[in-house]
Amino acid sequence: MTATKSSGIVVSGNEMTGSAQELADRMGVSYGHAQGVLKLLLARNIAKIAGQRANPNGRGAGAVLYTIPTTPVTFTLTKGE
Repeated sequence: MTATKSSGIVVSGNEMTGSAQELADRMGVSYGHAQGVLKLLLARNIAKIAGQRANPNGRGAGAVLYTIPTTPVTFTLTKGE
C-alpha cells in the first residue's frame, strides 16, 4: 500500500487520516459540519481516533487525527443497532 498526502490528509489503502479541519477543507464544508460527521461516524464505530498531531508552533493542544474509510459505508440510524 502506498500512502499519498493531499492537503494534510494521508490516504493509505482504503483509509484516510486527517484532522477535522482538513476533512472540512476537503469536503468544502464548515468545521462544525465536519465535526458533526466525525461525531456520527465515531458513534457508529466507522471512524477511529488515530492520535494527535503536535501544534507546529509548539503551543496549545495539537489537532486530533481521525481515520475514516475511503470506501462507501452503510449504517442504520436506528438507536442501538
